[in-house]
Amino acid sequence: MPLPGPAGYNERPTAGRALLIRDAPGGPDAFLGESTNLRLVRLRLFLALVTMFTIPIVIAAPFIYGLTSGMGTPLVVPTVAILTLAIVLGALTVWLARRVLEPAERLEQTRRILEDAYDRARAEALRDTLTGLGNHRAFQEEIERQWSIATRGGRSMSLAIMDLDDFKRINDSSGHAAGDQVLRQAATTIATYVRRGDRAFRVGGDEFALLLRGAGELEAREVVARIVAAVEGNIHPLVRTLSASFGIAPSAGAKEPEELLRIADEAMYEAKRSGTRVEVAA
Repeated sequence: MPLPGPAGYNERPTAGRALLIRDAPGGPDAFLGESTNLRLVRLRLFLALVTMFTIPIVIAAPFIYGLTSGMGTPLVVPTVAILTLAIVLGALTVWLARRVLEPAERLEQTRRILEDAYDRARAEALRDTLTGLGNHRAFQEEIERQWSIATRGGRSMSLAIMDLDDFKRINDSSGHAAGDQVLRQAATTIATYVRRGDRAFRVGGDEFALLLRGAGELEAREVVARIVAAVEGNIHPLVRTLSASFGIAPSAGAKEPEELLRIADEAMYEAKRSGTRVEVAA
């Protein structure tokens, strides 16, 4: 599979500067800052408020008991004073709590805005702007994730690599604008005919990759057969014929994602050389 090249017509899409945020030391948290736990702040302020009320009341309890026991009026003044102190301290605590929570809530709101902006930037950085499919960076991340899920759960998966045949001829004879339209049409076809849960990516100029979850050789063949028929059935005014070559690699034949990719790539080039359209790695 070709390495990423410079951006341009029909070239591999680049991830974009937004990935610098994700790849920075410390990850997104280093950019977004520590999350403000408002629940914890509110809980601590509530406990402080309860404490401010409770301590004077506890102190006043003997005096209140004396009053209720008929010990006379000398206890009225200290009792009222202590209860007044409790009210003042409670009001002061509420005021301080509001002053503390205001900047904390503003900080939390800012953090959420930054998180949303980061999520949007990351989604855009992992999307091929021409076709709307995942780009090469998204493919690299997803194949690692799907491989981990499949190996931990003892499940199968398949990787299919698709390459449009004679795409250079389309660019040379009809122009890059026509080539771009063919790529978009191919991407739409792929997205239409893959199964729910499968993922499709544009990983090169005219190369696409399909991650087929839970698919063995038979299921992968069925998905690819539908896509091949649909791609060859598409008619573009400037392109009389269009075909694609597929290489399929079930996960059972590989020990790591890099090997799975290599096997699928080799199968695709064999399909292109032999003209069989679809080649499944042995």
